[in-house]
Amino acid sequence: MNTSPSSQSTAEAIATKEINCPLCGGDQYRKILDTRDFVYGIGQQFTFVRCDSCKHYYLNPRPADKFLTDCYPKTYVPHQGFDLQRKVTASDALSPPVQSLPKSTLRRAFGHIPMLRKFLYWLGQQRGTVMPALPKLADQSSSESSHAIECRLLEIGCAHGGFLVQAEAAGWLVDGLEPNIDAATQARSRGFNVQTTTLSNAKFVTESRDAVVAWMVLEHVPDPDFFCTEAFRILKRGGLFCFSIPNASAPERWLFGKYWLGYDAPRHLQIFTVSRIQQLLAESGFTDVKIIHQASLRYWWGSVAAWAMDRFPDADWPERWMASFVGEPSGLARIMLLVPEKMISLFRFSGRITVTARKPN
Repeated sequence: MNTSPSSQSTAEAIATKEINCPLCGGDQYRKILDTRDFVYGIGQQFTFVRCDSCKHYYLNPRPADKFLTDCYPKTYVPHQGFDLQRKVTASDALSPPVQSLPKSTLRRAFGHIPMLRKFLYWLGQQRGTVMPALPKLADQSSSESSHAIECRLLEIGCAHGGFLVQAEAAGWLVDGLEPNIDAATQARSRGFNVQTTTLSNAKFVTESRDAVVAWMVLEHVPDPDFFCTEAFRILKRGGLFCFSIPNASAPERWLFGKYWLGYDAPRHLQIFTVSRIQQLLAESGFTDVKIIHQASLRYWWGSVAAWAMDRFPDADWPERWMASFVGEPSGLARIMLLVPEKMISLFRFSGRITVTARKPN
């Protein structure tokens, strides 16, 4: 990218509306802070509040329903294309670090040392996504055991279909849901069945999927309670719900304040603490909830860029940093971040978490 997306300002203001808490319906709240769009430059203030009743953090007022799509400009990076010629394998879903590092003689040498290669693989596991395991036959001796089982995975917010490619390579029968027309068209160009609509308008058969995934989606939806309840309905018994979200419990939220990129107003309509997302999933019927702290410093990188935009308005390096935040850091930066990213994950301080939950048998 030659310029930061923040240079692409939105001319028209986003109309907003006052709302009650999206989770409990409470109408009493406390203002947390005012922030703005540091990434794509929608030029107005937005306010995050905390519900007095259930302690949920949400945007209030939030964009009016018919303006929600206006929060995503044409340059919105998750909707952009990807290399159609690149061969993607199931292991790519686990972000192997050795493949993400610059090619070098040293890297090739390390690749021939089994224990060292395994350590490097572990070191670079960001766990931004997880690949659900294919369901096993309940009765291995049955006559059906010799036939292929149709294990179905649905991705909500599949964008251009990158994860669908990985899941298909892992053996899943996949389909997707993507409201953005351009991104959905790219996913369909890969041969995937992708509905261009929202979850509330889609019509999925009850207990029709073995896995439902949604990567960095839940914070974007107006009604997260319905989202989780609908995922529960769609899943077969024993099915797995996997998703990722910003972590409002992370120390970096307090450190960076209004500059924390986890807020990402006005696209993020809410953010969840670990305890609140666990409670929401339990209320929706899920059990066996697991929280994975991602080995990621992306919000640190982007938050420093946001802070510098205000601190050094005439400098051009903050926009270059922001462009790197929404794109990909250089190979050298990626190497330098490996150890601190792993440490922040091990100490459970990450600003992004991956969550898995199961529908009971």
